This record gives sequence, C-alpha cells and structure tokens, in this order.
Amino acid sequence: MRNMRAVAPVHAIEKISLLFSHPFTGASGRDVPDPYYGDANDFEAIYSLLRQACEDMALGWNWTSRDIAKG
Repeated sequence: MRNMRAVAPVHAIEKISLLFSHPFTGASGRDVPDPYYGDANDFEAIYSLLRQACEDMALGWNWTSRDIAKG
C-alpha cells in the first residue's frame, strides 16, 4: 500500500485501503490466502472470496452512478 499511496494523486490517497479492512466485506480482518503453491481449487476458493468481498463492498458503499463518475 505504501507504493500505491506514493504514486496516487493527493486527493485519492485516503481512498486506498486493504479490501478486507472494510467491515462490510464479510471477511473483515482476514488476510487473503496465497494460492500460489496450491491447485486449481485453491485459486477458485480465493476467487470466490475476493468476488464476494467486492460485491459486499459495493453494496456497503451504496454506490450511485454519480459516485462512480467521481472516482
């Protein structure tokens, strides 16, 4: 995150955070497991976990098209 914040525009720095640091992601506080040494099932499990967290975050933010346009 330090590198991302270093190159982010000043107005965007506060928006950078870890996906699972948000309480509405159902996986709040968890680390994202690394499936590199696993098999296809491990990658599927991580994909499902991340997809659900992204969906939960989008719903938790209650986005509107206006919010998305602002970035």
